[in-house]
Amino acid sequence: MNTYLPNDPRILIHGRTRVAAPLPLFWTGSGVEFYADGTELTFVLTADWSVFEQWIRVEIDGYSMLRMPLNKGENRVTVYRGLNAAEKRRVQLYKEVQAMPGDPDAMLLLDCIETDGDVYPVPEPAVRIEFIGDSLTTGEGLAGARNLQDWQACVFSTYKSYTQLVAKELNADVRLVAQSGWGTYCSWDHLPECAIPLYYDEVCGVIKGERNEKLGAHDPYDFSAWVPDVVFVNLGSNDCSGLFGFSEEGPEPFAKAMYDFLIHLREKNPGAYIIWACGLGTNELTDTAKETMDRYVKELDDGKTELLLIPDASEDEGPDVPGVMGSRNHPGPVSNRWEADAIEKAIRERLKI
Repeated sequence: MNTYLPNDPRILIHGRTRVAAPLPLFWTGSGVEFYADGTELTFVLTADWSVFEQWIRVEIDGYSMLRMPLNKGENRVTVYRGLNAAEKRRVQLYKEVQAMPGDPDAMLLLDCIETDGDVYPVPEPAVRIEFIGDSLTTGEGLAGARNLQDWQACVFSTYKSYTQLVAKELNADVRLVAQSGWGTYCSWDHLPECAIPLYYDEVCGVIKGERNEKLGAHDPYDFSAWVPDVVFVNLGSNDCSGLFGFSEEGPEPFAKAMYDFLIHLREKNPGAYIIWACGLGTNELTDTAKETMDRYVKELDDGKTELLLIPDASEDEGPDVPGVMGSRNHPGPVSNRWEADAIEKAIRERLKI
């Protein structure tokens, strides 16, 4: 049996992290990708948590082979055994669960990969996309029946999420910076410390705990090491809830936070197209987002930044159509496909691919 470390140059690493062995997997969708031959393959992972267990998903040649929670401590996860030794298979490991600020003990490490074959690199991706968002981006609601309302790790999934659908259609390497319930200025319940822009410059600054800090979560993020072609922002739903449902501040704080974040995004990603999405759940802040974007583009003379309006699938298909809504009253696979199609079209038009 051959053992390969996750920082082997033949293995593509997905997600913001400190490249090391073991490899910390912090954000939703973090993981690895490679080709492998041989008859069997096993991932060796180490997991821990106090509140929210860690889940993974593995695809072989684009199809899900397994999705499972991990035990505390070492986990030996055999993905397949007894297959044709000469055939190369594309293997993708995903972290299913978002980074959990409420559980400082939550941790997921990829220790190594074991196979009786060899590993090979995947082709260079055609495009790199950074997705910044909230629960629509973390995949909350994509696992479990529609009547499931418990906020637990099991309701998160990358399977049929709009970010992974776009990645497959565009042959893209994607990274996610996303937190359920968080916004541009505040959280759904009006907590200003739960704003994505505050932590954007760190590898994964949203999580806590001394161990996570030692693993590199609070390291300054090296924006030059992975340069995106597109930065896609899908924020506003929770700001809307926080500003109109839990306070009387009105839209002004969101407008300022959005404007400032756009300036910061351009500073950190000087060559990228920046697309800010409105539609799913933005509601009362849509007009504010339009006005803010118009002001930013005019004042900064930035022709590579724009607002994208995405229609809500539930309005066209109806919320009772199977797959439109998932668990926890969040968008299901149909809604995610709807959003992915709109994003894919927009990116193809801008990058001319």
